[in-house]
Amino acid sequence: METPEHLLIFTRWDNVYMRIELGKSLKRKFPDSKLQFATVNYWAHLQVENAGEHSLYLLDRMQRCDPNAIPPNRKEALDKAIYEETGATLNMMTLGERARPRNGKKVEEMRDRHLVVLDEIVQSKTLMVHETCDSMVYWLASSLGQGG
Repeated sequence: METPEHLLIFTRWDNVYMRIELGKSLKRKFPDSKLQFATVNYWAHLQVENAGEHSLYLLDRMQRCDPNAIPPNRKEALDKAIYEETGATLNMMTLGERARPRNGKKVEEMRDRHLVVLDEIVQSKTLMVHETCDSMVYWLASSLGQGG
């Protein structure tokens, strides 16, 4: 296995303690890798921070980002690379988001906010840990790691 440069662990409220221990274990195995946790649950974010680890509260970051930060040609290239790797498009992933807004413009903005933030944190040589594809966050992050 190639040594990852980044360890990115997504966590939820119901698995935060197990994920913290997993992160510590992976950090021992890959001491030169940067460990970061990410979550959409504020309580889980606080538990990670209280454990002395770096946590990114995704909802806050998505609200503060500029949804137009990725130029259209880069977004198109990411969409194409993700499609070639996974067979899914950004729009298809957006439809898979259970918490998507009803308004079409708001859906596009939500998609773009996800893309901006995840494109920032998912880098090459990132080992990601998450458990499901029931959320756009996980599906898109996995796809960016593979094809983006």
